[in-house]
Amino acid sequence: MIQKHEYRQIGGDLAVGTLLAQVHYWSLPAANGKTQLRVKRDGQLWIAKTRKEWCCETGLSLEQYKRAITVLKAKGLVETRIMKFNGQPMTHLRLRAEAFDASLAFVRDAIQVEANTLSKWCQSHHPSGVSPTTPYTELQTKLQTETTFCESPGAVYDHATGNSPGTGKGEQGKMNLSEILKKTEAKKYGDSSTTNLVSHWQRRKAAITGSFQAAMTGKTLGQLKQFRLKIGDAADPAKVIDYAFDNWWEFSKKAEAQCDLKGIPTQPQIGFMLQHVTLLVNMFLQSIAPKPVFTQPAPKTPAPAPQVGPAKPEDAPYKLSWEEMQKGIAAIQAGTFSA
Repeated sequence: MIQKHEYRQIGGDLAVGTLLAQVHYWSLPAANGKTQLRVKRDGQLWIAKTRKEWCCETGLSLEQYKRAITVLKAKGLVETRIMKFNGQPMTHLRLRAEAFDASLAFVRDAIQVEANTLSKWCQSHHPSGVSPTTPYTELQTKLQTETTFCESPGAVYDHATGNSPGTGKGEQGKMNLSEILKKTEAKKYGDSSTTNLVSHWQRRKAAITGSFQAAMTGKTLGQLKQFRLKIGDAADPAKVIDYAFDNWWEFSKKAEAQCDLKGIPTQPQIGFMLQHVTLLVNMFLQSIAPKPVFTQPAPKTPAPAPQVGPAKPEDAPYKLSWEEMQKGIAAIQAGTFSA
């Protein structure tokens, strides 16, 4: 039986794994042992479903479905072909069984190797309570929560020096496994800033893959150091990493468009982030920049209209009487009129 996290590990992230699980479901026989597929072309059985049907079955958005099917095709796990169904052209899809089985075997082998490695590490640092048959998930729980003691009660034994780490020889003390691991990483990676960034990266990566993350290689560690140094004081490297994980598709597609890349990784890779660190930091800074707040300007108060009162008596036009009009006419005729 295939576990949900195995689909996610094969696909690379949750959305791709969800679609892969649904495609695999339709490719399996029904309870009566007969195939669930009815479309047969060129000797192959195909699944005929619309994008809307896939989105309804998986709960993915249209954009998530389009990205997931692109990733599955790029990994060679599915094949698509446009053929007629009920007289209408429709994208048909089929699972490439050999590629799927090979990917599943690879993922299970990797999980087993990690489990064996973790079991050996726990046996060397925690002699009691761990056996080679301890379940992998239980080992992870022990690594995160249990407290281990050396042969003398109350003291943590350091197998390298014979002392209790961080306490001095002969002192009583205790340290859980995650703290021991941090001290070991600090010795390996040097400065505390890089050590913290390594732990942060491993936690975010484990959340995507759903599996224990092995120690970083020298190359990956060097890339992470360069990534931190290139960012400098412009931003917090851990927050930039969080932004990259949360917005990987948008960031990688912008990098692909700007640099005319032939392809992009489907999940966060420190080498890719280092190569496009300027773009990534700019996108992060834009995401946290305060947004301009639009304020509606206050309406202007119209100027008050001039108040017009009743006409004053002195402003009224002067009317001539009949006698005055006769006198004026006579004066004009006599040539004695003056204004």
